Amino acid sequence: METLLNTVFIQTLLDPCMQGRCASELESLYKDFLKTLVAVCDTIPDYKSLYRILTLALIHVRHPIENRSRAKRLREHFLVVVAKLLDAELHLLDSRFTHPQFFQPSSTLRRYDFHLSKRYTKSDLTELLSSLSCIGFFVDSKGDAVPYVQIVAAFSELLGIELTNPHNKRMKVLDRKISAVKFLRILSEALIEKSRK
Repeated sequence: METLLNTVFIQTLLDPCMQGRCASELESLYKDFLKTLVAVCDTIPDYKSLYRILTLALIHVRHPIENRSRAKRLREHFLVVVAKLLDAELHLLDSRFTHPQFFQPSSTLRRYDFHLSKRYTKSDLTELLSSLSCIGFFVDSKGDAVPYVQIVAAFSELLGIELTNPHNKRMKVLDRKISAVKFLRILSEALIEKSRK
């Protein structure tokens, strides 16, 4: 539910001190936010969930705008831009209800008989996908790193499983500290063992 609110860009904007970020840093965070926004809007098939995600983010983004006397100009600018973007996505969502024929999803993944083994968990998959995302393993046709939510959506479709709240699950994996790479160790050990045979 809080996918957009958990982005570094929104968290930075909602911080009154702006965490000492300069304009170029904000531009970069803004571009990352745009990718996440598009990915969220394009990959969540449940309209009710998408509507709630966008509405929640819009409410949180609009709230500080009312306190204009305390906001800095740069912060205020980006908050207004993000609010308008979220409004536009909500309008697009409304159009999906009134003209559903224009929003039929196109399947980009060929269906394979792949399933998540009972020996492993969704947390193991999250650890693997988080690692691949961190190194920019998957890129789009322009060579830009594919946003984490898109990677999760693709693997969810491929494996026929539901991985809800991908950012929250990734944060839980990262918060494990000591055993953050438990599954990656299993992979490494399996590959070493296989190479010795």
